[in-house]
Amino acid sequence: MAAFDHLLPVKITQHGITPWQNVKVYTDLSNVSVEDLIKDTTPVTILAVLYSVDIEASISMAATFRRRLYSLSCHTENMITDIGDFLLTPESEDDFVFLVQYLVNKDSNLVVFNTSCDLKYLIYTAYQNINRLPVITNIDSHLELFPKNNSSNTFWSRLRADEKLNLAYYYNIATQEYFNTPNEIEFFNDSGLESLGLGNLRFEIDQAEPIMRMTNFLYFNTRALQGGYSACEDTIMPNGLRGEEVCHLARFAGLADGLNCFIIAHKHHTESPDFSMLMAQAAWYYITSLGLRKGEYPFEPVEKYQKYILYSSNIKQNLTFYNNPLSKRWWFEVPTKRGLQILPCTYEDYKMSTEGQVSERWWKWVVL
Repeated sequence: MAAFDHLLPVKITQHGITPWQNVKVYTDLSNVSVEDLIKDTTPVTILAVLYSVDIEASISMAATFRRRLYSLSCHTENMITDIGDFLLTPESEDDFVFLVQYLVNKDSNLVVFNTSCDLKYLIYTAYQNINRLPVITNIDSHLELFPKNNSSNTFWSRLRADEKLNLAYYYNIATQEYFNTPNEIEFFNDSGLESLGLGNLRFEIDQAEPIMRMTNFLYFNTRALQGGYSACEDTIMPNGLRGEEVCHLARFAGLADGLNCFIIAHKHHTESPDFSMLMAQAAWYYITSLGLRKGEYPFEPVEKYQKYILYSSNIKQNLTFYNNPLSKRWWFEVPTKRGLQILPCTYEDYKMSTEGQVSERWWKWVVL
């Protein structure tokens, strides 16, 4: 099988890119087959996705992202493959889905810098094609359930149109209520999905950690950022995520054993130096934290952990918690519509139970 016609090599000399020593970069794809790409799969794969309408601007942004990333000190021993820039068009969508599904199936952790369209539907399709039902976490100020321009190309529009696709669960982090209509908020809540607002996230960012442990792929839309990280005036917002919060969330994602796809999506083809460095630092935190994963539940038996059973007089039943003393992470048992499940939680959820209260996170899942 020939290599993808839509995959462009990384021009490291032309763009002044000096990769880390543990990074294999494809600088010439003329004699590389799909089988070669598959054979060379490494624990981490870096890929940029280009906007077909403005290819040169997209290539320039992808090169800046790589230059900033590789300028940072390498703190990982994982081998990394940088396979190049994928030119996404309606005709190349199937090839993109095939590439993602193979990398995911080979357990490579995918870092995607996206300057193209919304990739959530295509990546979700890739998971479905290998019989995985992924949990998606979207970092975005907008829910975008019902696009104002009635676009049929958004994730939710395409999901509703495809009867074969099922949604396991969907989180939205850093939501800003004034960007979303009452109908969107009502639909989101009635569907049993979960939104963590910007204010609540800022008050206690650790609330996002159990969400990342539930997540399979993380999609970060840069319009969730605060201030002047983008040089495009239309996207400069007085409220939004700060740089340290973005890096904190990326670290949570890197530590989450089941999360293997991190997409940074920036649709505007202008950027500031602060923006490109922040995106590089977010990718750095994700990549570096991969080496700190513990292989925790459900990848090891929960019986290995400390178990706590507390009686709640509010609901007249026991609440069961588990704690891994090595990582200090917590889980609890919840009777859900899928039966009794052990789900990630926080120490604060446990602490509330010791005080006779039941946390909102537990009520979100429970079916009594």
